Amino acid sequence: MEDMRIIKKNLFALLAGAMLVPTLSVAHPTIVDEAMEIMVSSVQENGIYGRWGYTAESAPEQYRRGGLAIFEENGQNKVVVKFEEADVFGQNVKVSGNTIRFKFTYEGATFDVELTVKGDTLTGNYTSPDGTYSIKADRLKVM
Repeated sequence: MEDMRIIKKNLFALLAGAMLVPTLSVAHPTIVDEAMEIMVSSVQENGIYGRWGYTAESAPEQYRRGGLAIFEENGQNKVVVKFEEADVFGQNVKVSGNTIRFKFTYEGATFDVELTVKGDTLTGNYTSPDGTYSIKADRLKVM
């Protein structure tokens, strides 16, 4: 009898966990793995550094919305571009004053990005094989 209660209790816990996992992945589709989230969670939010949600209205659908994390690690500037399916590190990241320039490759295409910060807004352009598009990003507030 005791064994049956333990089995039922464990089965309930397993089923409850299985129902919770899809809910978490829907609620946070851009969180790809814990290591990335821990690294990005340490981003300081001042000037150009921080987390940003971007829109590129005239860009192809798959590139219209996403996120950016701009931070410094071991004295080097870093960028992570967050798409729904993947997080991609920027290369050749250069920060000069309130402007950042970097490249990244996603789905076989190379993108060149240049953004300038003013307050809690980044504006600029990115160039891809499909053309050049304007991009605007707003600072994401972490509570």
